[in-house]
Amino acid sequence: MGKRSSGEQLTFIEMLRQEAGTKHAIVETLLDSTWPYHEGAAAQLNQMWDLFSMYSDREYIREFCASPHARYWEMYLACAFADHPLLAPKPGPDLGIQGIWRTIWIEAVTPSAGAKGNANAVPYPIDGEASYVPTDLITLRFTSAFKEKHQKYSEYRDKHIVASHDPCIVAISSQDLPWHPDFMSFLSSLFPIGPLSVNVKLDAARRIVSTTPHYPYRPGLSKASGSWIDTMVFMNSDASQISGVIFCRPQFFRDISELRKSLFYVHNPFAVNPIRVGGLGVGCEVTVEEEGGHWQFYAHDELGRSPLRV
Repeated sequence: MGKRSSGEQLTFIEMLRQEAGTKHAIVETLLDSTWPYHEGAAAQLNQMWDLFSMYSDREYIREFCASPHARYWEMYLACAFADHPLLAPKPGPDLGIQGIWRTIWIEAVTPSAGAKGNANAVPYPIDGEASYVPTDLITLRFTSAFKEKHQKYSEYRDKHIVASHDPCIVAISSQDLPWHPDFMSFLSSLFPIGPLSVNVKLDAARRIVSTTPHYPYRPGLSKASGSWIDTMVFMNSDASQISGVIFCRPQFFRDISELRKSLFYVHNPFAVNPIRVGGLGVGCEVTVEEEGGHWQFYAHDELGRSPLRV
């Protein structure tokens, strides 16, 4: 990587400044010394780069300038697990956490809102106008991202980069999507969960007696073309090579020691190489267990295990 004339390594921010060519507006803001948060953001990015640089490729700085959210997500994940021995083979998955008997592989992806004019693109909110959150379109972006990385893992296994007994994780960042999608929008891309609905019970005079929120069963979604997209990927063995999915909306101002706690991990109940609950040390995990003929979702965090109302 770059060095000063004195031979000292350049900081991450210094390398961004030196990179020629057009820079993304987010990068221009990060480099703006008059920006009120410049000092804090620069200090954090420089610190993260010290941990991550040995795993980066030679195109990382250039690509960060063009697609900061996508490349930042890779650095974010490496720093989150920096207390473990890590791998970053080229070619291969973005990150590997080395264990004694196996490696946990992580493929990072940051889905975008979609190309302008695409009927399946997620529209951006318009200031001053009220509108519905396009949850179905957001779910389709998550589903597409998962499918892309699922296919990538199949290629890595065929090339013997990833061993048959190694757990494989898809890590999805929502940072490039508008509307700040919540965890349920993400969960709906893996399980047959529809958008939050409310059943309203009325009395004879049509007065509200009670309301019951619930998430209806929904096995898939239709794209604008009419093609059907399955949202039950974790309800059968088709994606059994994927151990689980990490979800997060990474921020630039999170203490490095707290990065791992910002991650959600969803276990695949059909995984052939599962990871035990608590094995990743993330902030929250979701498991799905069959109970009495139906599936029950559970959240696992520092407070213990509790059922999710899904």
